[in-house]
Amino acid sequence: MPLPEDPAFFLRLLWDFAELHHGERGPPARVLSYDDLRDDVTHTFRLATNTHRFVADFTQDTERNHPLSWNAWQSLADFYYLRSGGWSDEESLVQADYTVRVTDARWPAGGGSAPGRRTSGRCVRAR
Repeated sequence: MPLPEDPAFFLRLLWDFAELHHGERGPPARVLSYDDLRDDVTHTFRLATNTHRFVADFTQDTERNHPLSWNAWQSLADFYYLRSGGWSDEESLVQADYTVRVTDARWPAGGGSAPGRRTSGRCVRAR
């Protein structure tokens, strides 16, 4: 599975986190609807048009297990619920650390970032 190379991925993470933060709609979820984030023939333009309003830039700081070896691939469970609701072998998944710079301090639901300030996060992709 490829690692994210498109800022729209990080916009979706911001929106998802804001939508679920403390059970209320956070700032990005108040500004954008779910339809604005859909990546299909009808909505791709909206996603491309809105991404730069929230994600100024991002860099991939590190990556692990990429590309995934055949042995590691074979050892992964197809469904997370086969592993008691989680990925017990998460360290075997393709992973990367990113630095994402947002355009406004309101976008992270916790408000912990300021414009221009870099905030680190972790991305784990499961098959």
